[in-house]
Amino acid sequence: MFEYKLTPQLSVSFQRFRYPDHGIVYAAPTSLGALPFCAGSEGLTVPSPDGEALWIGLLTRMVPSEPLLVAMLALGADGQHLDAVGGGPAEGTTPLAWIRVPEMRHLLGIAHHDDGWWALAREAVFAGAPSCVSLTLLARPERPRHAAAVALPIQLVDSAAFESICQTRVPPLRPDSAYGAV
Repeated sequence: MFEYKLTPQLSVSFQRFRYPDHGIVYAAPTSLGALPFCAGSEGLTVPSPDGEALWIGLLTRMVPSEPLLVAMLALGADGQHLDAVGGGPAEGTTPLAWIRVPEMRHLLGIAHHDDGWWALAREAVFAGAPSCVSLTLLARPERPRHAAAVALPIQLVDSAAFESICQTRVPPLRPDSAYGAV
């Protein structure tokens, strides 16, 4: 199983799917398999194969009275930091919007103005959609309000670079996995 323990209460997984026709998803697409990753001193390296996108599964190990807040920044190929939950530019490396976990079980992408989400991909297939070279996932307790966040840098790389860096092959898509369908 490809899960990364971000905090004692929260693990994340990277679920892959075919890049959507218009670059936007409105619900969690059926996963075609979890993506592998490798951890290094500068965070995680995750493959983002051509023609695919990913969503991030949020797996909690907590009681409902101890919610976490999760945010994500995306660094676009244009060098702009986007607040993925808020859907707009970030103020430097500070997210403006957070989601509450366990109410939310996934981060589908970068919020889009029509209630959908731009698909997360290293190379966007749809013109006008953001291409992401890296992500930063942040998690903190809901209380106290100014608690420090744990930050996880995530580099998105093509399959060949992933196999070279991590010495692990990217498995083929698994249409039979059916994880995450809504």
